[in-house]
Amino acid sequence: MSPSPTAANGCASLSGFGICRCYFRRNFFLHRWGEHVHLKDGTLDLQDKGDEERFLAQFSQRPDRREAWAEVREELRRRREFQPKLVELRKEVRARYQPLHPEVYQLREEILEPAFLRAVKAAKEGRYGYIYDL
Repeated sequence: MSPSPTAANGCASLSGFGICRCYFRRNFFLHRWGEHVHLKDGTLDLQDKGDEERFLAQFSQRPDRREAWAEVREELRRRREFQPKLVELRKEVRARYQPLHPEVYQLREEILEPAFLRAVKAAKEGRYGYIYDL
């Protein structure tokens, strides 16, 4: 799947499920330290041998940094396995889920705010200035 456009925070989604590239490269919570960590340059790719060296150098003051690195690697492995599982789970839910109130899943114009409907109509007609006057 190709990434979606980059968001304001510099992240790009890898799928229609809102999983961003940074999910695999940044912000790892280390239980042993009770804090979130990331590499100073903001990237992490365990295919790169330099990542371990940079991690160990960045946290050189921590005596258990090698164990912490193992925890980061394990968390990254778990995250990489998560997306395919999520895709399968979503398929299964769609196949089996029977809505209790199917009418909730249908958009009906009568429940929308009239000003919103006027703005949508104006946009469809190319009258964008109208939207700013609301």
